[in-house]
Amino acid sequence: ATQRLEELSKKYPEWKLQEGDKDEFPTWMESGWGFETSFSVEQLYSMNREELARTLLETRDNRAGLLDLWREMARKYPRRVITVLILLSARNSWVEDIWHSALNGFGGEKTYTNSWKCLASRLIGAPDEFISQAISHLAWWMRDVTKKLSSEKEALYWLLWDRLIAAAVVLNPGEFKDPVQKAINTPAGILTESLLDRMWVRTPKADEGLPREIISRITQIATGQNKSNIFCRIILSSRLHALFT
Repeated sequence: ATQRLEELSKKYPEWKLQEGDKDEFPTWMESGWGFETSFSVEQLYSMNREELARTLLETRDNRAGLLDLWREMARKYPRRVITVLILLSARNSWVEDIWHSALNGFGGEKTYTNSWKCLASRLIGAPDEFISQAISHLAWWMRDVTKKLSSEKEALYWLLWDRLIAAAVVLNPGEFKDPVQKAINTPAGILTESLLDRMWVRTPKADEGLPREIISRITQIATGQNKSNIFCRIILSSRLHALFT
């Protein structure tokens, strides 16, 4: 047997045993969580801003796993993630999957407030193509911060809301069976919810009417004829009683 092994080794030098016990079994099964990746959250956190930004921009192999870790990093280390997003925006590097993974990872009132304070003004200047690509995640993020903004931040809110709603209402809604469910989960409907939430922050009183900046936008989305304005109207119609109280 030893002689035969030596003969085969010389004839097929490329045949090598794998590390571990895999080659000792006819079948082998492994299990794990998430997508495969060459990094860990702590490895990403240990990188400086430049290195982390470069890793996010240039890594293509096992990218889904990297973005999962980036999302988790946004949850655990939101300040570091925000600084990297600021760096990327300053360099005009607007990559949709980097932003949507980060925005999905943010959580908690303080994190939402800090992310808004640092990122909203930069998003106003983002390219139209990026806004269109990321509109769903941006709409959810904006709705999550709506009720937490102070009145001093409202001017910035309206600037970004105007940018996002313009991109949201022109989206092709595609086919849908349940218009209410579609409205709740589509960017145009989500931004309408955000607008109404911002209205309730003002604690409007009966017979006082609505502020101009709110009523003008309600009129805009209610009368618009773009493809997804129907979802704005569905959300508004569900609040008619409250609006006319």
